[in-house]
Amino acid sequence: MSIATHAETLKRLLPPVSYAIAGQQLQAELISAAALLDGAMETADLLRRELDPSLTYDLLDEWEAAYGVPDLCAEDAQTIAERRLALIAKLREVGGQTAAYYERIAAALGYTDARVSEYRVATCESECVVPLASAGWRNVWSISTAAAQRVTYLDCTGACTEPLANWGALEVLTCVMNRLKPAHTLCYIDLGEG
Repeated sequence: MSIATHAETLKRLLPPVSYAIAGQQLQAELISAAALLDGAMETADLLRRELDPSLTYDLLDEWEAAYGVPDLCAEDAQTIAERRLALIAKLREVGGQTAAYYERIAAALGYTDARVSEYRVATCESECVVPLASAGWRNVWSISTAAAQRVTYLDCTGACTEPLANWGALEVLTCVMNRLKPAHTLCYIDLGEG
């Protein structure tokens, strides 16, 4: 509603014949009250948006405090979008020890191509294409993601002080997976082919 609409509505709510509706003082008070109503409606619309963690801005700090975000694995300086992704990842953390659970967490962190692989002990009855793995690999699993999207390599335009390769973008994924994995297992991040 606009200020004029609110002012007209307030004018119609006045008792008949009690007030001089065309009076200058009353008109100013009605317009002022209408402006307050508009402000309240804008605030209500804003709060409705703030209820969605993927859109929140003004209440992002409150959302993070309620869900214990930023995670210990988080980088020091995060953008608003990264903070929202971390919040959504935390909200989706309902628990579980399935490959699908870890893939959902990775997707919430921005690794939509992530896939979990579990290693099985190779026996004489295993198919020839199964990787050889001893009994120690029973508790090992990996999560793979495309390396080309996450690893930056030094090129001719870089400074001599830059590292040859930087896996910094994978640190959050590595930290979160190692924090959430079952304690008796080992999790490796498989960068796949660059």
